Amino acid sequence: MTTTARQPKGVPVGGQFAATAHAEPDMPLTAPVAAPPISVPSDPQWFKLVYEDRPSNGERRSYARIALEDSLAGDDFAVVHDEAARSEIRAEAERHDSVDKAIGRIGSSSIKAHQFGAATARELKTIRERRLAIESHYVPTSEATFETAAAKIGSSAEEYRQTLEATFPHVGEEWYGPMMENHRLQPESWQRGQLHNLAIVNERNAALKLHRPVVSEDENPDFTTHPATPLESRIDGLIAHGGDPADPASVRYLAHEEGAGYGTVFIKEIAKQRLAAWRHNPIDRSGKA
Repeated sequence: MTTTARQPKGVPVGGQFAATAHAEPDMPLTAPVAAPPISVPSDPQWFKLVYEDRPSNGERRSYARIALEDSLAGDDFAVVHDEAARSEIRAEAERHDSVDKAIGRIGSSSIKAHQFGAATARELKTIRERRLAIESHYVPTSEATFETAAAKIGSSAEEYRQTLEATFPHVGEEWYGPMMENHRLQPESWQRGQLHNLAIVNERNAALKLHRPVVSEDENPDFTTHPATPLESRIDGLIAHGGDPADPASVRYLAHEEGAGYGTVFIKEIAKQRLAAWRHNPIDRSGKA
């Protein structure tokens, strides 16, 4: 006598929990939409004072900084920016050129008035990151090279000569002989004065002669090469804001701010180089940016 196994209709072999082939439901999967940046509100009056009144440049910066502080101070639990980031943003806000650039960018966006402070913080954070990336290409400033060499004035002649050659690579060989004579014959105060001049020449020559590779538009959207000195960076800022860096008033400003010791002839020459590296078309036929 045999027993025949019976399988209930609709139940797969192996029981109701046995694995079976089945089609996936026809439901498209989409990537989650990124949440908008958190915006700690600021008093809307600062936005209106900047963009709807006719304030001076100094007033615009002042209003933007107050709105920025409203937003940063309101970020009680470091939801948007941690303490280190807030310190860096505040440091960048002390630079007039950075605040001007942030205000210009925000003015062409569609933010609401109460978002002005948070937008200023975000722009300054981006501006600082990009500025520091560009400044990483700088040659040492004249102040830095002077301090390095001055610390070796009391060393042996051989060590001092090695320091000069290593610290001032952008000056000609003819500079080292007189500097060594100063080291042998002149008091330290005289040597420091000559070192200061040498440091300026080194920085100036770097701006005029240093080879710079062309960089991508992503790395520097405004110029085909990076600036090599703070003076060039200041010139770049003038050009980007539509100023003519070779204008006499601009040259005086540059000499006062960043170009002490360069001389107006060299400042004009460096300005021409930066204009030549400008990615965009000049505003008028004179070639002025």
